[in-house]
Amino acid sequence: MSVFSSIMMIASVASSVTVAAAASAKRPVRDLDANAVRRFLDGDQTAFAEIFDRYKASIIAFCARFTRRRDVAEELAQDVFIKAYQHLPGWRPEASLQPWLFRVARNHCLNRVRKRENQPGTVHIELSEPAAHGLAAATLSPEAHVDVNRLGRALDRALGDLPEAQRSAFILSKTEHLSYDEIAEVLGTSVSAVKSLLNRAKTTLIGQLGPQLRAVSAAGPGR
Repeated sequence: MSVFSSIMMIASVASSVTVAAAASAKRPVRDLDANAVRRFLDGDQTAFAEIFDRYKASIIAFCARFTRRRDVAEELAQDVFIKAYQHLPGWRPEASLQPWLFRVARNHCLNRVRKRENQPGTVHIELSEPAAHGLAAATLSPEAHVDVNRLGRALDRALGDLPEAQRSAFILSKTEHLSYDEIAEVLGTSVSAVKSLLNRAKTTLIGQLGPQLRAVSAAGPGR
C-alpha cells in the first residue's frame, strides 16, 4: 500500500460508499434536494425534515473534524439547520443545496474556532474515533489495527494544524466526496485554487504522517 493510498484510507469515513458511487448519486440527490426545497417553500414542513435527515450526519461529522470538538459539533450543526430553515426562502432553485449547507457549516465552524482562540486556556479534544476504525477492524491484523488507531489520532491533529482553507478542502474532498466545483462553491474560490489547496494539504499530511503510514503499510492485512 502506497503512502498516498494509506492516507486516503484514513481520511475517508468508514463507509461502503465509494467515491465513484457517491459521484454517480449526485444528480438524484440534487433532484431530491430541489424537490424538497420546492415543497418546503410551498408550506410542506415535512420537506425540511427530509433535508435535515439527509445531511445531519455529514454536517455533524464536518463540524467535528474541522473544530476537533465533538462536544460542540451537534450544537454547530443545529445552528446550521436553523440558518438553513430561515434562509431557504431566498435559495435559488438552480443552485446546489449541499455546497450551500457546507458553506454555512464552515462559516459557523470558523466563528467558533476564532472565539475559542480568544479564550485562554481552551483545550483541544482528541477525536476518539479515527476515521478508519471500521475498515481496520475488518481487514487489518491486530498490530495494524493499533497502528491505524494511532494514525487516525495523528491525522486529526495534523488536519487541525493545516491552514483553514486547506483543511476545509481536504475534509470536503476526502470525507464528504464533494467535487472540485462543489468545493470551490463552498470556499468561494476557483477550481484551480481548490486543486492547489488539496495538493498542498496532501503534501503536508504525508510529510507529517510518514512514519505512521509506513507502520500501517508494513503491518498489512490480518491473516
